[in-house]
Amino acid sequence: MSLLLESIKVENKNAELLDYHLTRMRESNTHLFSSNFDSEKVRAHILELISNIGDNGLYKLRILYNQNKFSTELIPYSVRPINSIQCVYDNDISYDFKFADRTQLKTLFSQRGSSDDILIIKDGLVTDSYYANVAFFDGRSWITPATPLLQGTRRSQKISNSQVGVQIIHVDHIHSFEKISLFNAMLDLEELVLPTASIQL
Repeated sequence: MSLLLESIKVENKNAELLDYHLTRMRESNTHLFSSNFDSEKVRAHILELISNIGDNGLYKLRILYNQNKFSTELIPYSVRPINSIQCVYDNDISYDFKFADRTQLKTLFSQRGSSDDILIIKDGLVTDSYYANVAFFDGRSWITPATPLLQGTRRSQKISNSQVGVQIIHVDHIHSFEKISLFNAMLDLEELVLPTASIQL
């Protein structure tokens, strides 16, 4: 089984959404390995690691783990520009847990043509982009699909804070929205926004 992966945004020596990440790590350990997860030990390790950063820059804290292994890497981070999105279709794809092995997703990403990113459609329904959950703006509020491949940490936060609504979004309804935002642990909602006209069906 592939190692699991967690990516945590560290800015100004602050680990964003840390409780959400620790919860997902604990739940993944329980479901996949039936093993205990010492979240307080992991929290202490992360906080000690980021306290030793020499500046207040933006980093991705990359964690690889399973029931026997735990390793961390701090990587300077910058947002990858995205100006166009290609819909790709796969009714069999599954990514319920955040595995480091992203072979299925990479195969779909290779089908993007000249576009910068992909929007994955499963059984006619919108799921996620290559690296992010998505939300659509209808002129009044942001709506995230009810059928994501992965329950992202920031998605969970935005839903719990009532900052996004949740509904099933069919591929045919994409262009009825004004714009799309790609968001994940490293990207906040509305930080990366495109008009839905930039999405090729």
